[in-house]
Amino acid sequence: MIDAVPDTAPAARRPGRWARIIWVLCLIYAVFVMAENVQEAAWNIGRQPGAGTLGAIIAPPTGTSGYLVVSGVAPDGALAKVAVKNGDQLRFDRSYDWIRRSRVGERIGISVMTPTGPSHRIAITVAAKPAPLTADVWLGILYDAATALAALIGAFIVWRGGGSASTLLLGMGLMTYGLITYTPQVAVSSPTAFPPFFIAGLINLIVIPPLFYRFAMQFYSDQVGPVRRVEKTVFWIYTGFMAALGLTMGATNLQAITAPVIGTGEGATTLASYVGFGACFYYLIRGWRRSLATAQQRYALMLVATGAIIIAQSFDYLSSSLGSVLVHSQTTFDTIHFATNALLTGVVGAGLFAYSILRHRVFDLGFALNRTLVYGVVSALLLAVFGLIEWAVDHLLAIEGREKNALIDAAIAVAVFLTFHRVRDFVEHAVESLFFRRWQKAEQALRRFVREAPFFTDSAALLRASAKALGAYADGAGCAIYLLRESGYAHAAGEFADAPAMLEPDLSVLVSLRAVMKPTEIDDGPLKGALAAPMINRNEVIGVAVVTPKPTGGAWRPDEIELIGWATVQVGLDLHALKLESLTKSEIELRRENATLRSLIPQRA
Repeated sequence: MIDAVPDTAPAARRPGRWARIIWVLCLIYAVFVMAENVQEAAWNIGRQPGAGTLGAIIAPPTGTSGYLVVSGVAPDGALAKVAVKNGDQLRFDRSYDWIRRSRVGERIGISVMTPTGPSHRIAITVAAKPAPLTADVWLGILYDAATALAALIGAFIVWRGGGSASTLLLGMGLMTYGLITYTPQVAVSSPTAFPPFFIAGLINLIVIPPLFYRFAMQFYSDQVGPVRRVEKTVFWIYTGFMAALGLTMGATNLQAITAPVIGTGEGATTLASYVGFGACFYYLIRGWRRSLATAQQRYALMLVATGAIIIAQSFDYLSSSLGSVLVHSQTTFDTIHFATNALLTGVVGAGLFAYSILRHRVFDLGFALNRTLVYGVVSALLLAVFGLIEWAVDHLLAIEGREKNALIDAAIAVAVFLTFHRVRDFVEHAVESLFFRRWQKAEQALRRFVREAPFFTDSAALLRASAKALGAYADGAGCAIYLLRESGYAHAAGEFADAPAMLEPDLSVLVSLRAVMKPTEIDDGPLKGALAAPMINRNEVIGVAVVTPKPTGGAWRPDEIELIGWATVQVGLDLHALKLESLTKSEIELRRENATLRSLIPQRA
């Protein structure tokens, strides 16, 4: 039995309650990631309020004593003022203060051990962090922006993904990757708040490889077929191993010690992360080789985009494993690291994800870039250009007199007004041609058919062509048309698997169609997800077009529902017109026969 949701308007399928909860939590986390990245950029340029520094580089732990080796002491830093030199060893009263970002004026207790004398305790006052605006700093900020862009795309995928597993996993992977550092920012690095936020950042770092690994498995299952149970077991073993490494890293860093064999756990985490990323590559390549030719382009785009993100993340792990001295000093490696990662993440990775989603619909997110959004973006750009031109005129041209300034401003305003509509139309056309050409072609083909439908002379031919046109518009879905008869709605044209020969007039889907006179998505039964669109003559539903779910598995977009409903109504009107024409011809023939018979009566008499 076919059942339908008795809403007053068609609605897309909604995810379950748990999927919605995860969706909300992911979006909240995306906001947190963006805030952290903004603070990281402010930290790098020395503009973060209250940011302080000890004025030295402290090497990671190398034993279980809790003492850490000092190197690179700044001449005017807080540690230099208390006579701490390169090579001295420090043990903090709060063991995790060595990695915590402290505030200006904060007092920190330390035990100092020198190579030539006994240990002694000191208390230092944290000094303000300097602002060295070097090329490496600006490249680091560019990398911050690139990872923030990846996180935004991840949030968008989660937002519009409809709760599907593959979109949720990819979105979460991109958002966790977007967190530039797992060290909490100054705003949440107080001695009390630091440990839980540090553990949260560490969890974020640890889950990146498993998320990409699991996404590749799920994407393979969606596009090609299910994976074996043993493969899922291997994934969960790997995830458990990464969790154990995360606990080890948290314990060693917070206590400023090392663990047997694996030390701080950073090196082992780096190697284990490469295993997860390698598994992600394996499933993407395997899916690309086994998928249909029509899906291989999608796989290729996903492979390159995901590969760029993974290589960038691997570069991060590599730089981290080389030690803090190399990471925080101005080296050629830093320049290559930040520049390469900004290119891979911001341009290759984020750009290809956006292109593959919008243009090739790797994930059917139900997203259509509307004219209002384009209009708003263009308007903002034009206003920015106007402001820049006005600023340039004020600062670069020596104009005397208020009247001349007013004339210049008026000329700029008129120029913007005259060019605004042309620029907006050009951008709209470019965006629609780039991202939505396939949708445009499908819509144009269906509209062209509807324009030609009134010129059919046979009802059966029109019905067959209508079913074919509706199915082609819905990505090759099946379509069957039913017409009203005395006992119900009988099958008239088109076909799909398990299409019934007759629809009872009191089926809930038909009741809903008669009530709302709009397309309704079937919500139950063997045709769950199919779309039923009515053919209407005045207040009567004279026929129904049933379009099966898309072969790609995507949800119905609002514009698709509206266009299918409009086309079905128009075809119904054309069928009714053909019926009236047929009845009119029959009446004319009957009138002629009647007149002929009447003329023969006097002769017979």
